Amino acid sequence: MRIQTRRLRSATSVVAGAIIVLALSGQAVRAQPLAARDVEPVVLTGKQVRAWSGPAAEVTCTPVAASPGRDAHKGTVIAPPATGVPVDQVVAFKWDGLQWVEIPVQVDQMYYYCLGNPNSQTFGQFYSQTDKELTYAWDVEAWKKTAGQCSATYPSSPPSMTGPMPDPVSTLDDDDEIVFMARDTGAQVPLGTLPPPGTSNGQAVAITDPLDPSSVRFVYLFLRPGGSAFNTSNGYVSYVRDADADEWIDKCSFRDDSPEKLGSSNSGYGPNLSGTVCRTASSAPGGCPNVADGTPRPSTDRFPRDGVTVNTDTYQWHASGRWMVRSLQITKPNQTRAYGPDLIDRWKGRAFQQSPDSTISLVGFEDEQVNWEGNNALLGERAGPVRAIREIWGADSGTNVTKTETFYRDVITYHYHVRVHPIPPDGLYTSWDYNRGVVSKYYNTIKPDGVDIDGMNDDTGNVDGVFGMPAYFDAPDPTFNAPTAVLNWEEVSGASDNGSLVYIVEIKGATTAENPAVVPYYRDDSCLDDGTGDDPVSRPWPGEASDDTRVLNGYCAAAGKPNGCHVCRSATDPGPCDVDCKLGQTQGAHAAHGIHYFFSSDTDNLAAPEDITEIDAQQWQFAVPTPQPTNVGQPYGNNVIAPLEAAIVSIVALPAVTTTTLPEITTTTLPEVTTTTLPGVTTTTLPGLTTTTTPATTTTSTTTTSTTLPNPAPPSAASASAATDQDTAVDITLSGADLNDCELTFSIVTPPGHGTLGSITNHACSLGLPSSDTATVTYTPAAGFHGSDSFTYTVNDGSTDSSPATVSITVKQKNPATCANGPASGCRRPTRSRAASLSLRDRSPDRNDRLTWRWGHGAATSKADFGNPLATTDYQLCVYDGNGHTIARGGMPPGGTCGGRPCWRETATRFTYGRGGSSSISLHLRPGPDGKAEIVARGTGVALDLSPLPASQPVTVQLKNNEGKCWEATFSAPAIANGPGKFADRSD
Repeated sequence: MRIQTRRLRSATSVVAGAIIVLALSGQAVRAQPLAARDVEPVVLTGKQVRAWSGPAAEVTCTPVAASPGRDAHKGTVIAPPATGVPVDQVVAFKWDGLQWVEIPVQVDQMYYYCLGNPNSQTFGQFYSQTDKELTYAWDVEAWKKTAGQCSATYPSSPPSMTGPMPDPVSTLDDDDEIVFMARDTGAQVPLGTLPPPGTSNGQAVAITDPLDPSSVRFVYLFLRPGGSAFNTSNGYVSYVRDADADEWIDKCSFRDDSPEKLGSSNSGYGPNLSGTVCRTASSAPGGCPNVADGTPRPSTDRFPRDGVTVNTDTYQWHASGRWMVRSLQITKPNQTRAYGPDLIDRWKGRAFQQSPDSTISLVGFEDEQVNWEGNNALLGERAGPVRAIREIWGADSGTNVTKTETFYRDVITYHYHVRVHPIPPDGLYTSWDYNRGVVSKYYNTIKPDGVDIDGMNDDTGNVDGVFGMPAYFDAPDPTFNAPTAVLNWEEVSGASDNGSLVYIVEIKGATTAENPAVVPYYRDDSCLDDGTGDDPVSRPWPGEASDDTRVLNGYCAAAGKPNGCHVCRSATDPGPCDVDCKLGQTQGAHAAHGIHYFFSSDTDNLAAPEDITEIDAQQWQFAVPTPQPTNVGQPYGNNVIAPLEAAIVSIVALPAVTTTTLPEITTTTLPEVTTTTLPGVTTTTLPGLTTTTTPATTTTSTTTTSTTLPNPAPPSAASASAATDQDTAVDITLSGADLNDCELTFSIVTPPGHGTLGSITNHACSLGLPSSDTATVTYTPAAGFHGSDSFTYTVNDGSTDSSPATVSITVKQKNPATCANGPASGCRRPTRSRAASLSLRDRSPDRNDRLTWRWGHGAATSKADFGNPLATTDYQLCVYDGNGHTIARGGMPPGGTCGGRPCWRETATRFTYGRGGSSSISLHLRPGPDGKAEIVARGTGVALDLSPLPASQPVTVQLKNNEGKCWEATFSAPAIANGPGKFADRSD
């Protein structure tokens, strides 16, 4: 219904200013559990609080060639006048139903940096160049600490290096962030409530959860001289650097056989800081000076330790350096800071392949310890009452790769800007490895009942050998996890009451669309020695291959065995074993999981200072106290799947009440006067009329109150985000707000580019200050489409349109049809017998395995039935024996490049797929009427996963795609040939 304007204008509330209406993204979430909202941070940009904010500074980055030297501010800044509110005066309150209660709030100023790191060989001088990044005004801008004899300090000159650079705009600007916790929200303040004493310029934030629409909570922001009563001493997060965090070290600070050695490879990368170091290991690597520990000595590649510990009521987190995250403990249920055992072995980074044992990498193997830790710098650190933040700058040849770690009470985020060259053959891994025995279950959307964490792998996408030689690759296993890491939660749950960790990845920047291959990774394999780690055994000689004699002898020593003892490095080693990987006596991967980036193209912005192709992604890590292993993933993942969105309606502060007292009127009553009240006369006492009677005198004063509202502001529409699966419609909630009108009209401005919208369904509006209204529209993605889509809409209050709001939609790729699901039904078949043929050859080594399947005289198939494999349609070739077991398979994903050219090609009459290399698969799809359609598939190598022959019959071959289409042929006994190593037959 429509509320009359005068009704709203008769209300008088001293809680005035701007109302910020926050609505969670309108996703079709009816089947989802509620979100665990208390753990969620609410982050507002200055731009969202328009009444408070001013324009941000602009920067133009300078190429390295025009500005030599390492600098995080390699650019020209243009700062507009500081027109926003003072950031040190922002305070936050909630209403507890009876009174105001101050809550923690934090303002973090942000501005653009220009990262230039030319010291790092040719990668820094000619390849990486300068990269532009929006990040924080740090309390400590650590990369500038290049002075000091034994410990890192700021230099005394030049002035630009003697301390952190402040935001060029000193007041609140559009890039800055205001953050508080959803757990601190309260009730709506009643009309007429006075603001907290000493405050002004109020902004009300209304927070709505679409998973529980009846729950609307509020936080009120004000300005107050002196600012918030909360700081790092009484806030949510304690951030404390280690006692030796500033100590200078280099590769000579460690023995080569030390499990703690750092930065011993690629010393030409990174900052390459010259100076002195006071830590020297005895018997240090070759070329190191023979000086006593504690004695200053010269170094050309020194770096500080930068260890830190973070404590909250929920978890304790420790890193011994920048990339070296070493421990994470979760508090016991219903307790505060009663931390359980350390759950993680460490965070691990891998480039080129998973393990140093690989024999086919063209470039080598890189890890977080030997390579990355010594070849980077801490960009900066900042801590406040709501969160603490630090950022790492550089990772070997990824000279401008950054990782920003943000610590809240219950969650940590890891924001990666990945700017690297192509990384053959297997890209980049960022993963979490766990301590043996303290974690129990792994859960994800495909495995909601979980799998045991027992050192025996459940993911079948791992390849450990090519040409009979060690080689370590990983590809998504669609039977185990979703095909993309984006917006798909996963969880590792600790044994007993050790707590659980829930993870989910989101894309932060549009440039990531240039590199869509961001997939989940999982490996639970006690016998995979990936080169670094602390548990169950500290890895001797980090970074060296596991069959290196020095590594083997290190394992022998750790087990109390003599040099040369027999180390069983694989599950198939018959022994006898003096050291056994199956028993956790070597380094292994225990529920290691994370993100696998396939780099087939450049992601380093093409030597340009603006963001072009970099991957911009953020991983959330929720720490959840649990009394036993429990699947809690979805409620925590929903905090990221359904993020908060804001619509702002400005309400100019109501003027102060004006009181006018008329001159005193005195009436004198004489004794002789008689007052008679006539029948029918009614006396009415009006509000504001006060009568005071004294002997013989009555004094009357009248008070008149005048309140004037400003001209009505235009309505506001809320931007939102939604997610759905491929080929699945989703209901999206549109929301708007207005100062004077309740019932709003919703209109689509720009339709989606990859889907359609249904009609808009209006909902009842909610009267308030301001009033809010919602509507629902159904989005249906185009058939087969997955990726990003969007549309815009406006709201109208009867006279004025709002500015357009954007709804961003993520359409997640479905799991492709899989062989593990067993034979499908209803597949197209040849139109006559013996029209299809199958040949299998099982040879040694596996690289010589062969498969050929010809499907001729096939049932009618149009070209449209084959979908769009150049972009969205995924194919699986599956060979089943008579028991329904998969005995061979091959995958043909959409798009991609093979040998420098597209894997898929299309002509007017067919599709063809060809992938070269050690495991080649080719596929020819030719449509036709009944009896004329044809398919030919050929495969070679280890990826066929060919089982030993003979095969039980009937053998069934099916080609399936992820759009529900399939083609098959059946081969019943007797076969033409069905013996050891060979199967050949024609179809029924």
